[in-house]
Parts: sequence; C-alpha cells; structure tokens
Amino acid sequence: MKPIYILYNALAALGLFYLNGLLGKLQYNVSEPMFDYAEFDFGPRKKQNFSGNFLQKIVNPAVYLAAAAALAQYCSAEGFVETMWLLVPLFWLYRLIFMIWRNSFFFLNLKYEALALALSLLLGEGTFFCIIRPLLQQAQPIWIPATELRDALWFAILAYIFKTAWDILRMAFDGDNLYSESHRKGVALKRYGKFVAQYGDDVQLAVGQTSQGQLSLPDYEQVVRLVYAIMIYEDFNRSAAMRAAEWLAKATVCRRRTMSQGIMQIRSARRITNKESIGLAVPMIMEPYLAGDPDPMGTAVSRYNPREGYEAAIRDIFSLIGGPVG
Repeated sequence: MKPIYILYNALAALGLFYLNGLLGKLQYNVSEPMFDYAEFDFGPRKKQNFSGNFLQKIVNPAVYLAAAAALAQYCSAEGFVETMWLLVPLFWLYRLIFMIWRNSFFFLNLKYEALALALSLLLGEGTFFCIIRPLLQQAQPIWIPATELRDALWFAILAYIFKTAWDILRMAFDGDNLYSESHRKGVALKRYGKFVAQYGDDVQLAVGQTSQGQLSLPDYEQVVRLVYAIMIYEDFNRSAAMRAAEWLAKATVCRRRTMSQGIMQIRSARRITNKESIGLAVPMIMEPYLAGDPDPMGTAVSRYNPREGYEAAIRDIFSLIGGPVG
C-alpha cells in the first residue's frame, strides 16, 4: 500500500468525523461550537433519546465510504479505492483520540459504544468487501446506474422495514437507560475519590488557611465539597492531556498571555501547577462564605465561571458526591 493512500484515507476519515459532528449538532439542535465545553449533564436527565446518534455512528460511515469510493473511481483513483477499507477504522480512531483528549472516555456507556463500533465496522467493511471491491474488480461503476433503479427501489423498501423495526426498538436507547442516575453518581463518586486521594491535603490546607476559623463546620464542609465539585467538572472538560498542552503553550509561545491553567482552570499570567491552581481557587470560592452572602454557593460558582449552565452542573455534581444543594 502506498503511504499516500494512507494519508488520503486519514483525510477522508477526518472529513467524516467533522461531518458526523455537524450532523449531530443539527439533529439535536445544538447551538454551541462542536468542541466547546461538553454538555454531558451530571443532573437528572431531560427526556432525550440517543438512538439517532447510535444510528448515525453505524450507517453514516458506510454511506460516506460508498460515496467517497464512487467519487474516487470517477476521478480514476482506483488504487486509492482498493485501500478504502481503512476509512471506517480510522474514523473510529479519531473518535477514540477525541474522547481521550476531551477526558470523556471514562464517562461513556462502554457497552453502547462497543456495540456501535462492532456494527459500524461490520456494515462499513461489509460494504467495502462485499459491494465496492467486487464492483471495482469487475470494472463496474460503484455509483448506481439508472438501469438499476428497480433494485434501488427494493433497497428502499427494505430500508423502510428496517426503520419500522428500529422505531420499535429505539426506546432501548433512551438517555435514562444509557446514562442512569446510578451511572452518573458512580462516575462522580469515582472522580471524587480519586481527587480526594490526590489533592486532599492541598484542599484542606488551602481552605484552613483561608478560613482561619471563621467558618462554621457546615460551611467549612460545604466549601470543601464545592471545591471538589468544581474540580470534577473542570477536569471533565479539560483532561490531563489538555492541561499539559496548555502548560507547554504557556512555557513556550504564550509566556505573556493570561491563560486558564491547572486542574481548577485558574486564569493566570504565569505558569501554575495543579496544586497552585487549587491554592488560588479556594479564596475565590470562599469569599462569599466569609462575606455572609445569603447564597454563598450560587455566588461563588457564578463568579468562578459565569457561563450559562455552569452553576447547575456544579450543583448537580455537589449533590451526587454527597452534599445537599442548599
């Protein structure tokens, strides 16, 4: 296989990755940029169904592969078409890298993703080896000729039957089934336990030094839990890999730029570590508590990040890891 064909497949798979992201935005009426803060809800789920997303990951790659192969054949690039079995696996490799980069891999329903992967590869590779490649070897056009519209009609009928069956089964992919409250709580508690073990001493030290005995025990415990809730959400949206890239950028090309850094995503003009970000975040979070604010949690979170939906997400995580929302 020529290396250039691998590159062509990688570029085609990248196009499929972005196309699926765009179609997902349109399907679920998402107005935010595709790669903005993730909107996985830690709180009780709104009624949402993931069957369209599931079908999109299975069928779209095969349809895209067939269309791309037909276009490549039309451009007399038969050698490239012979290697296009790589396209669908590369698409899933992009999804894996993206999920690791966005730190969302730990949040996924792995059975659901594994089933989607298996069916997507089965349909995509089946399309290539059972339809595209034999047509190519027989020097037949991949794109359907007008004389075969009769066959296409029967395919449409079969597709309609499949869709009817799918509509019957789609309730199995309801959001409450895939991401139940127990699943969300288990994820939140697992991250909470990890961060307590990793940064517990730093959080307690920062809260203790800032409060200097001025907080009641309930407020003290609430502040500590709130710090971890923010930490969980920020880590969910800014993985260790992304924070390392931010730190490297700050050390090289963005030395004078104020950037969000560390596990608490504190904006600073100097380089800071994860532990330093905790030390800087705690006084910001505690200020409303020390000032006697009537809603110290709401004020602290809204000042920390005024982005729409941020406070609700933090309160949801706070509740999941054991604290009343207040």
